Amino acid sequence: DAVQTQSQVVATKLDSINKDKQALLTRLVLLSASEQKLLAFKKSLLSMTRSLDYDKQLLQSITNSLHKRKWKLIQELAQLYPISYADKHYKICNIPLPSSKDFTGCDEDNVSTALGKVCLVMTMISKYLEVPLRYQMVGMGSRSYVVDNLSVEGSGNTGEVGRYPLYSRGVEKNRFVWAVWMLNKNMEQLLNSQGWEIVSLRHTLANLHRLFNQGKRVPVPGHTGSHHHHHHHNSSSNNNNNHNNSHGTTSHSGSFMRPHSASVSSGSGISGASPQPGGTVR
Repeated sequence: DAVQTQSQVVATKLDSINKDKQALLTRLVLLSASEQKLLAFKKSLLSMTRSLDYDKQLLQSITNSLHKRKWKLIQELAQLYPISYADKHYKICNIPLPSSKDFTGCDEDNVSTALGKVCLVMTMISKYLEVPLRYQMVGMGSRSYVVDNLSVEGSGNTGEVGRYPLYSRGVEKNRFVWAVWMLNKNMEQLLNSQGWEIVSLRHTLANLHRLFNQGKRVPVPGHTGSHHHHHHHNSSSNNNNNHNNSHGTTSHSGSFMRPHSASVSSGSGISGASPQPGGTVR
């Protein structure tokens, strides 16, 4: 009886061992299958990583090509609308445009023609650089104008968005002054979007000349030597400026404020067109 009992115990243990062995074999098969899946996933991940690296390089190459193309187009604009500097005066297409601080004694037709060319060039540059300007500008030669969407003329439902002329003949001088100021603020926005500061808010052609030259130093009328505030920009500041300026924000020239109204000139030439910021904060 003892032998039979012992034999039954051994048989029971062997049966348990066989079951455990079968269970281990099943787990081994599952682990082997999981290992194959893991290896396949690693191989797929490696392939996707290589593809991602290639796409990054391709994107960088396209971005660089696009950047070069944008500035090539801008350089072509600079050739079509050349800016010259001689005797401490700037000209665009050989038409003089002094600082907007004072247009006294300047030929009205020359000023409006020059501003019209600047308006057209800036509109094209804003499209090339993909920078939406705070103030919409409409280039119509010497009858160009700037639209102030925050200014409504008239009252009630008859009110219309304010259009301010970039010409002074036959219009109120304060409207002309405000138009020039808005144009200069747009110029500031374009420069800031690339991480560059303006020469001075009133030096329209000097700022455009600097934009044409990708932020390099340019002569400043009334100053000896070149503009000394030349700053290189890094990617982070450029990104921040792009974000800010896409919403019409500028970096350092004060709040958006209307210039003081200027008196209407009764004689020839432009008088009193001095866009001094002041009045109500915009």
